[in-house]
Amino acid sequence: MNGDTVQLWDTENRLALGDPLPMSGRGVEAMAFAGNVLWAVAGTRGHALDLSPESLAARICRQAGRDLTQREWDAYLPDVERRKLC
Repeated sequence: MNGDTVQLWDTENRLALGDPLPMSGRGVEAMAFAGNVLWAVAGTRGHALDLSPESLAARICRQAGRDLTQREWDAYLPDVERRKLC
């Protein structure tokens, strides 16, 4: 956590997972996982970030506007069998 953003990490490989996730409101005061959902509290507002594979795939499609290239898949999902996301 850094003020009003949350950075997810791959702790085994010590790599940041994407860009920090913005949280509106005051600084993030508390976080907890409930299954695949990350809950963060900022001021009086609660934020739920769905980190399920299906939700993340949909987010990739919306942001990129296309499927991942082979190079992107190899870089970010090397241990996952390639499949169509969009």
